[in-house]
Amino acid sequence: MALTDEQVAFLRASRSAARRRAGRLRVAAVSVGVALAALAALVVTGESATVAQRREAGSRRLAAAANERAAGDVRQAALLSAAAFTQADTAEARESLVRQLGRFDKVRGVVPAGGAPVSDVSLSVDESVLVIWREDGTAQVWDTVAMRSRGIVSGTRLASVAGGDMSADGRLLGVRRGSVVVLVDTRTAKEVGQADLGSLGLTGVFAWADLSRDGKTLMVKPAGTPGTPDRIGLWDIDSGTLVDQVPGYMLAAGAYGRATVISARDGEPAAMGHLTDPGKAPTPLPAGRLVGVTESGAPVMIDAGTIRVLTPAGRTAWTVGKEMRFEAITHDGRYLAAGRTADRGRYEVWDLRARKRLSTVAAPAVVGGYIPRVSLSDDGRWFTVATSSVSTYQRTAGHTVYSARSGRKEADLPGHAIALGARGRLMAGAGSNGTVTLWDRGPAGRLLTRLDAAGAKPYGFGIASRADTLAVLDAAGTVRLLRRSDGRLLRTVRPAADAFRVALSPDGALLAVAEARGAGWQRNAQVEVFETANGRRVTVLAGQGIPSPRIVPAALVFSPDGSRLYLGEEHGRSVYTWHTDSWRRGPRFGPDMEVGVVESVAVSPDGAMIAVGGGIQRVQVWDTATGKPLGDRLGRSVAVAFSPDGLLVLGGVGAGNPALVLYDPRARRIVRVAPDSGERTVGVAVAPDGRTLASVTGDRRLQLWDTGLERSITVQGATIESGDIGFTGAGDRLYALRDGGLSGLVVGPRRWLEALCAITGGPMTADQWQEAAPGERFRQVC
Repeated sequence: MALTDEQVAFLRASRSAARRRAGRLRVAAVSVGVALAALAALVVTGESATVAQRREAGSRRLAAAANERAAGDVRQAALLSAAAFTQADTAEARESLVRQLGRFDKVRGVVPAGGAPVSDVSLSVDESVLVIWREDGTAQVWDTVAMRSRGIVSGTRLASVAGGDMSADGRLLGVRRGSVVVLVDTRTAKEVGQADLGSLGLTGVFAWADLSRDGKTLMVKPAGTPGTPDRIGLWDIDSGTLVDQVPGYMLAAGAYGRATVISARDGEPAAMGHLTDPGKAPTPLPAGRLVGVTESGAPVMIDAGTIRVLTPAGRTAWTVGKEMRFEAITHDGRYLAAGRTADRGRYEVWDLRARKRLSTVAAPAVVGGYIPRVSLSDDGRWFTVATSSVSTYQRTAGHTVYSARSGRKEADLPGHAIALGARGRLMAGAGSNGTVTLWDRGPAGRLLTRLDAAGAKPYGFGIASRADTLAVLDAAGTVRLLRRSDGRLLRTVRPAADAFRVALSPDGALLAVAEARGAGWQRNAQVEVFETANGRRVTVLAGQGIPSPRIVPAALVFSPDGSRLYLGEEHGRSVYTWHTDSWRRGPRFGPDMEVGVVESVAVSPDGAMIAVGGGIQRVQVWDTATGKPLGDRLGRSVAVAFSPDGLLVLGGVGAGNPALVLYDPRARRIVRVAPDSGERTVGVAVAPDGRTLASVTGDRRLQLWDTGLERSITVQGATIESGDIGFTGAGDRLYALRDGGLSGLVVGPRRWLEALCAITGGPMTADQWQEAAPGERFRQVC
């Protein structure tokens, strides 16, 4: 039966309505699904944000805990700092990493705590062996080169007076077991002989025993008894017999040999006899106390606060000083340390050979009336003062190290006991928790490495961005070319005129030296260019400014591609250009009075722009192709650099201005600013990846910034001498002039973490972690 028109229309309308209902249902279902997915995403995001916040909070707590322990347990502080960074990459964690590395930059390693507290530490003369004396009557022999234990030895330390526990080469160690001295081979920690001192009439009591530096003789002083003359026994180690007994009650050592002091008899003055020449008549000594013997065998005496060096006949040859107290003398008798009685924090270090005072050390004032213990390294380089003295009421918490040559403070070493290596390189400090920290005073540090081949007083330097080369200009005007990777001297170049700045081409093939030639109104700037491969001079480029007695080359840079060389004259108020393929001149940037005094020059990564900073606190950006300025001058800055993405980094001038400003020279707008550092920024540099900025402040602080510029990390212990800083092409190190030398700073939190972990010698146990960071989840780092 055929449908009517009305029925067909009704069916069509019904189908359309059904399709519309289905579509609405599908839209509703999709909307609900989208809403549920969005809700789930919000939940996940919220949970992730919460987890991230918890990790960041934990990172900050661990960083604070690390900084609190920095003055005591080096190992705990390093491990907590490492844990803070692995928990979350917070600014506090990064700051803690740098702080720990800056404080413990010279730590070669930490020997973990043993089973008993440490009573003392000693180093062999060649500094290859460290012996850790523990309170349970054992000694651990430690290899300072391989940083590993050679074994445990049973016995206590010899009561050494003039020599030591070990032979000079560190192969033979003497330990005491009652009235027997056991000789140990430190390479294997096994016994190789004994010296039974029963033949001296000992019953386990003796005043001291001393192993000679050549490892052939053991010298023993029995405890004195009434009616028995003082004597020193000489035990021959090879034969295992007592070969002689000489009168005397103490030993003093000089480079010439050893001397004994014979006890006074019947009220007569004491006399000094000689072990190396027993038949020689004793030298009579005046009233006072013998404190040592010089290299030439002259006695050194102190009496009523006056320290004197005597002649071989026993008369005064010269006086070190009055109103003094004796502190230390080196084993060879060359260097002496003394303190001023009127000022217990004032010390003097003397070279007895030259009869010259090397330095005056001003230590903190003594608290509580105790005289702190001091030490002097045998090479006369390092002098240490304990922060407090061992007594019934106090225990030394640490030692401060000073340069014996300059009196300048060098480091703070935690630990109640300390040993100074005879060569002045290694130091060992024993902590109260049983750990021993081994400090290396060599040029290479965990954070900062000093390049010794850079010369005594570097004045400026240049870095080849794509080569392993550094150029260093010293104060005498000599240029040293170094291999950056190991600091090795490659060759020396001597410019023809007064040198002020150096620069290396990106590939390291060319060395440019900015100079001033002539005097008075004939003085002008020039650039000498040399080949680094052979030191041959390629060309001399004459400056284009008006001769003046005030002409000083202030800046010298190659373009990033090496095609151009730029010279800025400080008083010429201009920057000049040369094309390196032909050495023809390019545009001159900065007509008189537009730039003012030139202080810094930077070239953009594409070479299209040059920025010039000057003493009138203005920066001008120029188009290198046309020589025309790009916009107006930028104010309140003198230090400039370009980032890899073409942003201009401007260093602030203090007085409330931002420490750094990131500026887009194309769009002519400020992208980001950093907080005021309180000081003028005198130098800036940008890492090749653009993520790290470095700046030097007017008060000589080195600060590291990430591109967020929210806060900076100040590198502790790095006092920078100028705004001349620069990154390597790989960005792994930042070089700067520091403490009279050129130093390379390790850059990057991952590298800082690796350096800290290299110190620790292994992770903490769960119990040690709980003690160091109570309430924090145990994290096994390093």
